[in-house]
Amino acid sequence: MKNPISQFKLIVLCLLYLSTGLLAQRPMEKLDRSVTAQKIAGGVYVNWRINSDEWYNTSYRLYRDGTKIYETTTTGASNYIDPSG
Repeated sequence: MKNPISQFKLIVLCLLYLSTGLLAQRPMEKLDRSVTAQKIAGGVYVNWRINSDEWYNTSYRLYRDGTKIYETTTTGASNYIDPSG
């Protein structure tokens, strides 16, 4: 029969080894929304941040002077080129 202390040490080592993946997660900072617009040759390139907690099944609406000019699908990108911007 094995030594009970050796068995305990083996179990503790196994648990520590399995838990190291949990410690590898990077802490994430809470970022607010952000929209940028840049003049390009074909108009204005508009880009916005998709937050990590709302990336799935979310759509966005883009307005210019109170008028909706673009709406993404739930799988759409987070940018738009406004040719008349």
